[in-house]
Amino acid sequence: MSRRLGASQRAILLITLCSLPVFAQPSSNHAPSLSNHYALVLEGPAVLDRFPTREVARSASAENYRRELEARQQSLKAELESRRFQVVGSVATSSNAVFVVSTPDRVDELRALPGVVGVIRMRMFHAKLNRATQLMNAPAAWSLLGGASNAGIGIKIAILDSGIDQTHPAFQDSSLQPPAGFPVCTANHPEDCSYTNSKVIVARSYVRQIAAGSDPKNVAADSTPDDYSPRDRDGHGTAVASVAAANQNTGTVTFTGMAPKAFLGSYKIQGSPGVLGSPEDIGVMALNDAFNDGMDIANYSLGALAISAPLDTGAACGLPSGVPCDFSAYNFEKVARGGMVITVSAGNDGESGQQLPTFNLISSPSNAPSVISVGAVMNSHVFQPSVSMPGGPSNLQGIAAQTSDAFSSFSSQWYGPLVDVSQLGNDGYACSALPSASLNGAIALIQRGPVGNACTFAAKANNAANAGAFGIIFYMADSSAPIAIELQDSAGNAPPLFGPVVMISLSDGQALKSYVAANPRPRVVVDPAGTEQDLSSYNQQWGFAPPLAGNQFLLFSSPGPNAGDLSIKPDLVATGGSDPNLGTDPNDFYFFGQSGLYVAAQKYDPNGIVYSPTGYATADGTSLSAPMVAGAAALLLQLHPTLTAAQIKALLMSSAAQDTTTDEIGDSVDVIQVGAGRLDAGAAANATVVASVVTTDGSNPVSLSFGALKSGSLPVSKQVLLTNFGSSPVTFAVSAAAITPVSGISVTVDKPSVTVGTGASNTATVTVTLTGALPSAGNEYSGTVTFQSAGMTLHLPYLFLVGSGVGFDVFPILFGQTATFNACLEGLPGQDAGYVGLKVVDAAGVPVVGAPVTFSTAPRGSATLTSASAGSVGYAPVACTPASSTTTTVCNTDQYGVAYAEVILSNSVGSNPTINARGAGYTFAFGGPSNCNPAVIAPPNITSITDAASGGASIVPGSYMAINGTNVANINNVFASDGNGDYSNFPPLDLSLDGVTVSFDVPGAHDGRPQDYNGLPGHVTFISADASVVIVQVPWELQGAPSAQVKVLVDGFVPSNVVSVPLVQYAPALFPTGSIVYAYNLTTQSEISASSPAHAGDMVQLFANGLGPVNNQPASGDDLPAAPNQATTSSTPTVTVGNQPATVSYSGLGYALPDSILWFQYTVTVQIPSGLAAGNQPVVLSIGGVSSTAVSIPIK
Repeated sequence: MSRRLGASQRAILLITLCSLPVFAQPSSNHAPSLSNHYALVLEGPAVLDRFPTREVARSASAENYRRELEARQQSLKAELESRRFQVVGSVATSSNAVFVVSTPDRVDELRALPGVVGVIRMRMFHAKLNRATQLMNAPAAWSLLGGASNAGIGIKIAILDSGIDQTHPAFQDSSLQPPAGFPVCTANHPEDCSYTNSKVIVARSYVRQIAAGSDPKNVAADSTPDDYSPRDRDGHGTAVASVAAANQNTGTVTFTGMAPKAFLGSYKIQGSPGVLGSPEDIGVMALNDAFNDGMDIANYSLGALAISAPLDTGAACGLPSGVPCDFSAYNFEKVARGGMVITVSAGNDGESGQQLPTFNLISSPSNAPSVISVGAVMNSHVFQPSVSMPGGPSNLQGIAAQTSDAFSSFSSQWYGPLVDVSQLGNDGYACSALPSASLNGAIALIQRGPVGNACTFAAKANNAANAGAFGIIFYMADSSAPIAIELQDSAGNAPPLFGPVVMISLSDGQALKSYVAANPRPRVVVDPAGTEQDLSSYNQQWGFAPPLAGNQFLLFSSPGPNAGDLSIKPDLVATGGSDPNLGTDPNDFYFFGQSGLYVAAQKYDPNGIVYSPTGYATADGTSLSAPMVAGAAALLLQLHPTLTAAQIKALLMSSAAQDTTTDEIGDSVDVIQVGAGRLDAGAAANATVVASVVTTDGSNPVSLSFGALKSGSLPVSKQVLLTNFGSSPVTFAVSAAAITPVSGISVTVDKPSVTVGTGASNTATVTVTLTGALPSAGNEYSGTVTFQSAGMTLHLPYLFLVGSGVGFDVFPILFGQTATFNACLEGLPGQDAGYVGLKVVDAAGVPVVGAPVTFSTAPRGSATLTSASAGSVGYAPVACTPASSTTTTVCNTDQYGVAYAEVILSNSVGSNPTINARGAGYTFAFGGPSNCNPAVIAPPNITSITDAASGGASIVPGSYMAINGTNVANINNVFASDGNGDYSNFPPLDLSLDGVTVSFDVPGAHDGRPQDYNGLPGHVTFISADASVVIVQVPWELQGAPSAQVKVLVDGFVPSNVVSVPLVQYAPALFPTGSIVYAYNLTTQSEISASSPAHAGDMVQLFANGLGPVNNQPASGDDLPAAPNQATTSSTPTVTVGNQPATVSYSGLGYALPDSILWFQYTVTVQIPSGLAAGNQPVVLSIGGVSSTAVSIPIK
């Protein structure tokens, strides 16, 4: 069967995935996803330019030179701060650079500063085990090290990512003792060491630098406060770390990282989901720190599309002399040559073109020659859902289930009360309407069928959803195997709900039904990764043809050649899970394939992309392939501690397996997709000879990259250096073979055999020559030079291209990323929304230079198109003709095959222009009403801030306040399923909800340290459907402050006006509902109302705000502490009902009622006094010498 999703389905998948984390923290007057961070490249070489290895970079001379550079940088920082530029950091090891936050209009001022050579706008970088380690032959490497219990001992792996959950079982190892000098934690923040343990020995957070505003004298104006701790709120970093170095641990399956005994370093370089992204300067700073901290290996599973050649500088891209065209690649290259092994994900853009296969889509900084760029291949299994009944019998644990188009394997575990619809007056099939609200907050149990009835799954799901269900467990009507469920209707409409919808067998369904009958509304858990399924079974179930197999190339993995220099990248491939685009029904837009890699997940923040309350999830991507190789590198460093980083890379590449020859749909792949081949850790561990290509620039790659050939360029030769670090001479037979032979041109070697000796004679060379006549244009040609001995085989891939100059494929580019699946524009009226770009390549992946690309607006005049600038793109692009137009402009592709146009939005709020880019016969649409919300949004304006209960002006930390105004959220993004608004789903409360964040700044209160003051984030709990109200919890940390400056930030880049609010210790208020108090009768188990009044002696729970400090205070936004350590108020309030004292039995934080917009709040339990007259009586609460406004309670 056909199993590929079409472009429109892939778009839905990518949009779904992109909706989980929102990576954006741009400037206040530019479009989202444009970073407001800039690198100031300074005069004078960096430390690694003068002292090019780690050893000499630690010498006294190097340290003296470092101090000299830092002194010069400090003088510039002082000048910058005097001019009110926010300095966020600097590096001296890989570059001599200072990083600032600025607005584009001040870039010329930065360029004019003494000592500044160039200014580069930083890009936003995005995040792109059991059987996996077996497929990569880890056990063979482990055996040489004494088994898995010794694998990786003493090696330190830095994870530059979203943090690591150091509490996870995967990272617990009491047998390890951190090396001298560790733990290392965030500078000036020793409290961050609480995020380390015996295995995770570094905890650095760079979130303060990402969050910084543009003006150090007016932080409140445009900063973006966030969780500054090293805590992983996203899960991506935890997953990556588990692939590299998890201890053996067990979830659905037992799995182990590649180097289970290695140390880990957590370098948190991105903010919380929906709040902050990762500008490239942050990754460079973290990499410099990891190098200087003494980490052996660094893994970086983020990136942006590489455009220029990795080491191009200055005039090559229209920048001042010596200024790098690709800042990240340049710096990663310096550190890699300095002696650190660096693994980087190749990218997940392999399906971003108009053709299949696509080429030339490698991400930066994996394009740097000396880093190890890693692509992805298929695992040998996938994961299906399971159903479990906690506390139930064993036959109700881990029930195997089939998935649906409403429940993907990359979602989180779900749980809730299970309700059998046959107990609701229904026949159990849910083919007719169910009682209103009968399934509120529940998962429905529904049987398939009945036989002969036309009732569809979609109809059943609609009925369940209309009754309030958020999930469904279907069970079969007969004894046949469970089937997957499709809820998309015949018209292609989306499923009526997106949640846990699965199918189980008839016998399992009947067992659940019996249990529910005896135990009403029991808690059921649906785990999307609860059962393991072999590919053989998966193939049999769905009839995939050709069948899926382990180690097939995954089509989402970005292919080469490298941008600019057209060298071989990726360097090799490793397990990356499966491909979500392997839809089991290509006609169902919402049915995605099952994930294939089991990883550790964070279990703190449900908004994270890799979150699960169990601590385990499934995932896919080159983000996970790269740490697989990082772990393998750790094994090799442990086995061969004297080898250099370049030699470790050579071992990994030259020993790679040659068994990845097809992709997931059965098409052939070669060097341009897989580089040297598939990771084989065992072969690498057993090798004693390394091979590299001798180059004049010092990069000495393992691949034989001949680039794009031109007439008269042949013959061309390259010399291969073989180095024997073993104890015995090795004789190799040498041969070269093309993957697809072509007549008239060949790769030859100068000798049929070579012997590599030992000791002083441990090197030998072989010359490889490409000779003959140019073959047909518009093709790529690859093969392998093989060195074969009795016990060892080395493979060096080669690649050459012959360009045609004829456009064959195009890739849309937006904000440095491919935009095939996410090309929406957004900004304020008249704002520069940034650039749009189109990259044109020929059939070999060679960029087409000088190709005309026509950019046009629809409707005409809805936006202005101008020539893009170096300040926007990062290097000097080709100008457009005309230079400015409201209709059409033509921009030629530059030396890298890319044409750019800048987009200036109109002044009309709600305008939604389509920007069409046409090149090489293809037209791509950026923005527009077909795919995107309106591009031009209204600026947010706060009109008042009030107590959420009383409407008063005084605000108490820890309580809730209402931000009132116009456009305090982007109304197009408010998910108001009930028509009222959107709510925080689970604690911890959201730091970002529907793109809205709230900041609190207190001048003079500096988070303890003035040098990194960025304010505090609020926790958003509600946004009204009309975008006029945001309700937020005030941070507990503000206790004692007299006032705070408050703003909202909409969609990560549009700040509101700043409003000062008075802060007090107490401002008690009772929440009302209509004209009476909002309260719950604990005696009668009912909500107080006019028809359900309170009686004398009843125990009544009041819901309050502003009651001040509490004992056992939770962190801001966090869930409540459990009994017996409840968060009780520091002072006990007094309460009167009808002017009579009411006995208070509890006062503190408690959970809100189900119909509340809050999760938790102050609750006060009182007993209704006797002797009260029937009718409404006033209730007054007093605490700390302050009394609330009276609110009535009905009394009978």
